[in-house]
Amino acid sequence: MPINSFENYPMSWKPSIDKTEKPIYKALARQLEQDIVNGVLLPGTKLPPQRELADYLDLNLSTISKAFKMCELKGLLSATVGSGTFVSYDALSNAYLLEDTKPKLIEMGATLPDHASYEPLMLHLSNMLQETDYEKWFGYGRAGESLWQKDAAVKLIRRGGFETTVEHILFANGGQNAIAAALAGLCKPGDRIGVDHHTYPD
Repeated sequence: MPINSFENYPMSWKPSIDKTEKPIYKALARQLEQDIVNGVLLPGTKLPPQRELADYLDLNLSTISKAFKMCELKGLLSATVGSGTFVSYDALSNAYLLEDTKPKLIEMGATLPDHASYEPLMLHLSNMLQETDYEKWFGYGRAGESLWQKDAAVKLIRRGGFETTVEHILFANGGQNAIAAALAGLCKPGDRIGVDHHTYPD
């Protein structure tokens, strides 16, 4: 029996599980996932401390820890040392992505046009190949491409209240490439850089 009485004790989650269903931690994890999906536990809800929940359910603390860890690995919970365990704000989308009823195979092959589109598509491709400089359609760039892009970048930067010229614009292969190039130009090996918490998985 639980050590304490929880009849009038406020708890954000008071699960009821069948202890004959083994292993118990998986049954508890399933109940937690169902309560999140069904809206019993809303995103951002702080769950009871594991010791408190273990006492309430009259279970071993390790059973509660395993159930919480199982749901945390699914992206349903987020735990912070000193703050507790919370229902993740993206728990519902994560639960959907992990749903057993969804198709196991997602077709990622070529997207082909329907039969009604073949004729106008073939006509258009034929006209393209009749052009004397048809090889331009198979290239990745075009003449003067960087000039108009740099001009657009200058105008965009100007809208932010800064002035620059096309001579000071340098394109990069994505944001991370630009940051890496900027840091390489500004910093020396061994320099320390202060940053926010890591939020973008690479």
